[in-house]
Amino acid sequence: MSAAPLSMPSPLEPTLPALDDTLGVVMIGAFICAIWYGIICLQSFMVLHKLCKDDVYTKCTVWVLWVVNTAHLALSIHPCYWYMVTNYGRPTTIYRITWSISFGVVLTGLNDAIVRSWFIYRVWILSERNRPLTAALATCIAFAFAMTMVVAGQSYRAMTFPAFRESSKWVLQADMASVFVSDVVLALLLCYYLARTRNKVFSRRIGSYINALLVYTVNTGLLTSMVAMGCLITFVRLQHNFVFVAFYFPMASIYANSLLASFNIRDFFGNRQEPESFALPLSRLSSAPCSQRATRVGQPKPTGLHDAADTGR
Repeated sequence: MSAAPLSMPSPLEPTLPALDDTLGVVMIGAFICAIWYGIICLQSFMVLHKLCKDDVYTKCTVWVLWVVNTAHLALSIHPCYWYMVTNYGRPTTIYRITWSISFGVVLTGLNDAIVRSWFIYRVWILSERNRPLTAALATCIAFAFAMTMVVAGQSYRAMTFPAFRESSKWVLQADMASVFVSDVVLALLLCYYLARTRNKVFSRRIGSYINALLVYTVNTGLLTSMVAMGCLITFVRLQHNFVFVAFYFPMASIYANSLLASFNIRDFFGNRQEPESFALPLSRLSSAPCSQRATRVGQPKPTGLHDAADTGR
């Protein structure tokens, strides 16, 4: 009995689009998001382990960021499963926008608004409660948040990537541009006020701490700005693929990590024994009263140390 001949695909059947710059970059974006989420879990544990019981606002912020980024990771993984498993062998579905992508954009906007609100608060403290400056920053952040919500609504309404590019291309461009400008302005303002604060203190310990905060602010502000700019450039220049998704997916996790790291760097420098030492003994991880973690035994707590600590980005 002879074997049946293999059936050849009909020329009328739709061909499968290139997967490297479509589903491939979506999967890479989800992988990067998962890596950053693991760092979020570690940093959240470290912050909650060291927090005093009366530090309610910081504790609530950490928990909210962890919940938001947990849901965001799930919504980043869902498109990979939907495209590659549920609709396997259906080439036309590759250009559809799943509901999880639109809701993931909503969580990204919420996450970014929380993080930038903390940074605005730190600028407000360092600028000696400069209300006009704080109001201008808050307006800029509110505009970025509004643009993100518009992107989410328009993507859900468009249902396909080509339709979204045709009808709402300017919305995502305005969103990424406002994100880029906001990050650059916040980083520059924090650096300026931290440098001004450093020139007013006479403690070598606090001075070295502020120097580290300056370097940290520049690095984190540069990272988030580069990610936003990368998303904007790839969305504008690469019209027929999903490369911009690989930049957009991890944005929420990167922003959350920048804030959580500032909480941890505050506690790290607050526990330093020697001004020139950067060692972190394992004994620091043991449970200790808040008063012991804030100051060394027998020494008064430096004035304004924790106010300066809260300003690191």
